[in-house]
Amino acid sequence: MAVDDADVKPPVSLLPPTESSALDDESPAPKRRPPELSSNLPDLVTNLPDVNGSISSTSAPLPDMPKYILNNYTRLYQMDQRPDCSEDLCVLVHTNKLCVIVLAPSHPVVALKKECLSVSFTDCDGSDRTQSHGQGARKKGAQFIEHGSVICRVECADRSSYVVSSGIRGKLLEVNTNLSARPSLLSSKPFSTGYLAIIMPNAMEMDIIRASLHDEDMFRQLRKI
Repeated sequence: MAVDDADVKPPVSLLPPTESSALDDESPAPKRRPPELSSNLPDLVTNLPDVNGSISSTSAPLPDMPKYILNNYTRLYQMDQRPDCSEDLCVLVHTNKLCVIVLAPSHPVVALKKECLSVSFTDCDGSDRTQSHGQGARKKGAQFIEHGSVICRVECADRSSYVVSSGIRGKLLEVNTNLSARPSLLSSKPFSTGYLAIIMPNAMEMDIIRASLHDEDMFRQLRKI
């Protein structure tokens, strides 16, 4: 059965604060616990306004973000270090330290509006990322992934393919399994329903992670956007 865009929805971690407050820890402790994330993706979602994430990496400005993302997320970028390559990632760091991994506007899939045929979350070593589900305060059952761990593989209609890594290390709370059925979301709505994964880094490593990534000003300068 065909699925409308309205039926494919982003993770609860992308909700505006007014809609996700029920998930926040009400403890008076100074550090707030991340919201619980169920392993059942439909239970995590709610409607988000559409975000046009498809731009030219050389001329168009970065897409405008919804106000609640600007207010509650820091946008950091993992830059592709290979010559003449721009398979960059954007790490949306929430105020609760959860990180949503998306393709950066400079990534060829997004910048060239490529037609994606498939998104596979099975790594070459047999690891199935769809089986990673964090449960409880300690996120038991979540796979621990390193900086270069593969999240997914993308096949496009022009016969190009891309291996997408995590960009950061931490516990993989979930991947966006909607992309398996709707791979086009990866290029058409990368900052909302086309997100890749949600990762919970070690809180003690957040300063190291931030230092290893580029902020948006540096990203624009390096990519000449």
